[in-house]
Amino acid sequence: HATTISESFNTADSDTLGPDLTWTEVSQAWDVLSNQARGNYSGAAANASARAESALSSDDHYTQVDVVAMATPAGRFGGPAARFESGANTFYVARLFGDGAYRVSKCVAGTYTALGTGTTQTLSLPDTLKISVDGSTIAYFFNGASAESFTATSITGNLLTGMVANSGTAKTTLDIFSAADLAAAADDTVLQIITIQ
Repeated sequence: HATTISESFNTADSDTLGPDLTWTEVSQAWDVLSNQARGNYSGAAANASARAESALSSDDHYTQVDVVAMATPAGRFGGPAARFESGANTFYVARLFGDGAYRVSKCVAGTYTALGTGTTQTLSLPDTLKISVDGSTIAYFFNGASAESFTATSITGNLLTGMVANSGTAKTTLDIFSAADLAAAADDTVLQIITIQ
């Protein structure tokens, strides 16, 4: 059946992500401040990733998150991650950068490799970013509109999801995280026989 998870970040300021899901801060530090998640809040510019430890039912799923605030340098980014490997910093990710560049990448053991050339978007933060993984088709969406898709086969079988950020002095801020299986839940069909007399 289909599984859906979500995270509001509506909790008191904390060094721990939550409160709706259990999170692992895989790379760098994450905090909740003003009911939003901030990546790498306590350090210098670096790639930060966090994994939601709630498994979906299939590795064909989507993940989305709102990018609320971000520094303007091109190297700063934020976005959702799919097929996040348990115990490893490996996943597919859609990243929105501070200069409006938007691209899908794979991250293997913390090393990012871009898939395709990406696109450029006009930022009007908050912007909603979504990545969808369906078999070998990896697609991303910007504010609900399909932006680009690719074929990739190197990351499979992982049922966890998460999010990424790169921050400097001006912190990348994310909010309203959600993820779900692409397949609709199987309905239990009840057959009713109506006799007309």
